[in-house]
Amino acid sequence: MGERVHVRPVPAEPVGHDPDSGATVDYAKPDVSPKFPTFNKAWFGLRAAMLEMYESLEPAMERAWHRVGGTRQIVFACGLAFIFGGVGAALARDGGPALAMAIGGMLVGVAIQIRPKSRE
Repeated sequence: MGERVHVRPVPAEPVGHDPDSGATVDYAKPDVSPKFPTFNKAWFGLRAAMLEMYESLEPAMERAWHRVGGTRQIVFACGLAFIFGGVGAALARDGGPALAMAIGGMLVGVAIQIRPKSRE
């Protein structure tokens, strides 16, 4: 502690004048190893797989959405689940009853049918 260090800036000389003389490592290359893909390659592969899965499941999900009652019914059920879950969290000391009440609120919200307003 307290020693002085003197640094003389000297320009660095290359080890070999031939560019192919030593081993080179290129970390910026997109396909470094086929067993270890880059993040972007893995992300785009996962995204493509998820898009294919969504396109195959989308008609069934749309039928189920309308079978349950549509957007108004789902929003109503989620609102009841939040209300019941909040009451359960206020009454209980752990998360078990609150979760059970939230699931019950969702089921009650789906079971009680909401009729759209008539536009007469």
